[in-house]
Amino acid sequence: CNCIDWIKGKMFDKSVSYSDIEKQDVDIKNLPVFMPFLYGERCPGWQDSRLASFHDVRASHKPADFYYSVMEGVLFNIYHCYKSLKTLNGEPNKIKLSGGILNSRMWTQMCCDIFGKEMEISKLEQTSVLGGVVLALKVLGIINDIKEFSFEDGEMIYPNHEKRDMYTEKFQKYKYWYEKTM
Repeated sequence: CNCIDWIKGKMFDKSVSYSDIEKQDVDIKNLPVFMPFLYGERCPGWQDSRLASFHDVRASHKPADFYYSVMEGVLFNIYHCYKSLKTLNGEPNKIKLSGGILNSRMWTQMCCDIFGKEMEISKLEQTSVLGGVVLALKVLGIINDIKEFSFEDGEMIYPNHEKRDMYTEKFQKYKYWYEKTM
């Protein structure tokens, strides 16, 4: 969410809310491509010196276009990491969303559409932190298997398959610029 806070602070008046921005009309098919490395790249390339950047910027792009572009860029980076992890560990049984993304229903849906998978919205805001605690309990021998610890099921969201092809094509543009900016 630090990238979202950054773009909001740079392009919008403080009185404009996130939901106000998300109500603005944008052409999602023709957004700039954003490389979300404001603080260096953590993964998948682990290059601290890599910088954030916008590509394919046109004179017609408005501040809301850049906001949406940042949302996409963050999700494309997560999806890029997911694809690498899936290659190593196989397909996960379930994908849960938690944290700041839950503050935007539009962003959670965009995530689901990019991944092309159903996802569960966690009832706990910081489920990933609790997951870290569960792993620590396993390492300390307090629980034998992480499956012993269960989280309450949350609301399921489903991908809009009509948007999947568009996001697949846009992810290829993201990967193109990712490779070009190494």
